[in-house]
Amino acid sequence: MFLDVQMPKITGLELVEVLDKGPFIIFVTAFDEYAIKAFELNAVDYLLKPFSIDRINHAVEKAYAQRTSSSLNIQIPAIDVLESTGNKLNRIVIKNGNELIVLQLNDIVYFEAEADYVMIHTLQNKFLKQHTMLYFETHLPANQFVRIHRSYIVNAHFIEKLEPYDKDSYMAVLVNKNRLKISRTGYKRLREVMNF
Repeated sequence: MFLDVQMPKITGLELVEVLDKGPFIIFVTAFDEYAIKAFELNAVDYLLKPFSIDRINHAVEKAYAQRTSSSLNIQIPAIDVLESTGNKLNRIVIKNGNELIVLQLNDIVYFEAEADYVMIHTLQNKFLKQHTMLYFETHLPANQFVRIHRSYIVNAHFIEKLEPYDKDSYMAVLVNKNRLKISRTGYKRLREVMNF
């Protein structure tokens, strides 16, 4: 598959994320800053525009060589769209059946651990994503998303109030009335972000 990085609606990198079984991918683009990310996704080659016919022939030969030396059922590692600076997420793409859903961070209420997956909750829906809580904790903007418990990362903008739960513990009451338990460490992090 020949794939550009910049495309309407989603990027080529986002498209690779939602492919269950990946084809051999050759990125064809004018943007050199995504090359490392493309090779992390097991791209066969990365062609910078403009390129010669010899260069494209070389890329196709590389793809053919990989095809004959490996199984066609390649698993493409999952990635997310990262800002070019700071290595932070700016949105998340979800595959829901045949549909691609682009979630803006400001629409996400909280993340919930679900075994090897993470459930992403918005005000209207919830979506399952194959990533770890640690991945999201380290790739989300820390001034907006706080790991309040080993099972929850919350968007601080959606916290309506904090209520005492047990001795020295609290519950976060969200604008949608969901209640999430806060650990001691999570409470300290929340205080830093919310300045109280």
